[in-house]
This record gives sequence, structure tokens and C-alpha cells, in this order.
Amino acid sequence: MGPPGPAGPAGPVGPQGEQGDKGDPGERGPAGPAGASCEDGYSWQTPDYDPDARVCRKDGAPQPNPDPPGLLSLGMDPARRQYP
Repeated sequence: MGPPGPAGPAGPVGPQGEQGDKGDPGERGPAGPAGASCEDGYSWQTPDYDPDARVCRKDGAPQPNPDPPGLLSLGMDPARRQYP
């Protein structure tokens, strides 16, 4: 009998096996850095126009006016189309 021949081509990939059991949880990591803070003279405030927001605003500053500026509302119709 002679020496073995060269290896043949790889066969097709087999089916994926079943998922294993869930492992034990690892150790808890260290605490992260403190969250953002406001500069001196500023504090976290909730604006009147968005009760879900928290913004860093100057202490004692009045609430901003939520009315849109007049000239910006006079722009062109966004549905307008121009073709060359």
C-alpha cells in the first residue's frame, strides 16, 4: 500500500446545535461617573413647554416664549415642487 493522498475538499456545513444553558451572572462592575451637572449660577429646570425635559438654565431666568417667530412661518410651502 502506498502513501496517503492529499486531503479532499471541505464538506458542507452541518446543522447548528441547540443553545446551551444560560451561564451564571458575573460580578457587578464599578459605579460609573456622576452624571452631568450645571455650572455655577445654573440649575436643572423643567421648561413649561416640555414637562418631560430637564435642561440646564440660568437661575432666575424667565421661561422662554414658545410662540414661533412670525417670519419663519411665512416660508414657502414645503409641498411645492420645482422641475428644471
